[in-house]
Amino acid sequence: MLGDAGEFEARRRAQQVDWTWQMVRDTVLDRVLSNPEVRKIRAEVERQVRAGELTPAMAAQQILKAASV
Repeated sequence: MLGDAGEFEARRRAQQVDWTWQMVRDTVLDRVLSNPEVRKIRAEVERQVRAGELTPAMAAQQILKAASV
């Protein structure tokens, strides 16, 4: 029984770390998406990716540059 409780606590602590990073990801994404410069280019960048004119990696670079990240 004590082993089970210890395993539960260890899993719980690991889950809390995962939640921490998920919150960081969510917050960073929200800030990028709400950035005025990103909002200006978002539709065009997405269009270029859909059209095969821009790779996802290049699109991400453009978005991050616009967001100053």
